[in-house]
Amino acid sequence: METSIKKIEIKNYKSLEDVSVGLGKFNVIIGPNMSGKSNFLDSLRFLSQATAGPTNELPTILRERGGFEKILFWRRKNTTHKHLYRVYIQQKEI
Repeated sequence: METSIKKIEIKNYKSLEDVSVGLGKFNVIIGPNMSGKSNFLDSLRFLSQATAGPTNELPTILRERGGFEKILFWRRKNTTHKHLYRVYIQQKEI
């Protein structure tokens, strides 16, 4: 069985207010300086770290990024907007 991520949605992570990216077998991330490429990759690292280990490691993962306030969407720090990931996975037999 082959499993692949087809799409990822990220809301309110650093400079990424509302991002939806369709993925294929090979992906290249390009864009101008300060467009969010590094924050997109860091959000994937954050998601991977947060889901790979025990839940008691989450405070450490957040602390490595400067705390929860540092990963919230920059323009909405004083609101109650949620931090959200959606990952769309497709499985097919080989």
